Amino acid sequence: MPELIISPEAETDLLEIWLYIAKDSPLNADRYLDKLNDKALNLCEFSGIEG
Repeated sequence: MPELIISPEAETDLLEIWLYIAKDSPLNADRYLDKLNDKALNLCEFSGIEG
């Protein structure tokens, strides 16, 4: 399984996204970021890119 490396800038963006969604629903914020992470891992896996 590929390893996904997230830059500090992207970590900040993801936190801001989570905080925005979590205002209405922390559960939905968690689900959204989980799905986003899954999609990024799929892209790495199927493109042969790691990192």
